[in-house]
Amino acid sequence: MHEAGINSVQVSSGTSIGCGNHVAVPPEHFRGSVEYAEVQAHVMQAINHVKVKARALKTPANIAQAFKGINAKDWMRATKKEIQSMMDNKVFSIVKIKDLPPGTRWVSGKWVFKIKPSGDGTVAIFKARIVARGFQAVKGVHFDSTYSPVAQATTIKLLLSVAVSLGLHLRAADFQPAFLNAERKLSNKEVYFMPPPGCPCPKGCVWLLHKAIYGLP
Repeated sequence: MHEAGINSVQVSSGTSIGCGNHVAVPPEHFRGSVEYAEVQAHVMQAINHVKVKARALKTPANIAQAFKGINAKDWMRATKKEIQSMMDNKVFSIVKIKDLPPGTRWVSGKWVFKIKPSGDGTVAIFKARIVARGFQAVKGVHFDSTYSPVAQATTIKLLLSVAVSLGLHLRAADFQPAFLNAERKLSNKEVYFMPPPGCPCPKGCVWLLHKAIYGLP
């Protein structure tokens, strides 16, 4: 017998029951029996139990809650993915606090967790983000000015109308770590960041940010 998690169980409405890629086709005389109907019912019940609605799950407020709940493994994977993304994009370097200029002020951070649902309302993604407590940033110390480079609704409508008029096809793309690709070269302000628990930062150290992170002004 092949073992598989409940969420990999597959059921076709009339002829087969299987796990993963292994599908067992029951004998013809068994398919219409009461026993087969009971097996189908039990399997469907197991699948529905696994397909928990995203809104029924509680979003953790901090990393301690995330790693102690029933979805601890999912949140662990999400936090590791976020940290790895930052490391791959060279978002920060680690510096010792004792080596910083006297009076240096840093911005602290926290984890923000989000459960993203799929089209049918079931859980699609467990997402974890490292964000800065931007309200701690001081103008003139951590930044000079702020701006938000977003497209206006009128611009999007114009683009759509032109595409329709010319019979063009439009494509949309989502870059997951797009925000982490924002270079900080335009700013002459060095921003030091105290990451939240669970991040690679030895005691007595902080991060020197080379790229933007969520929450910074």
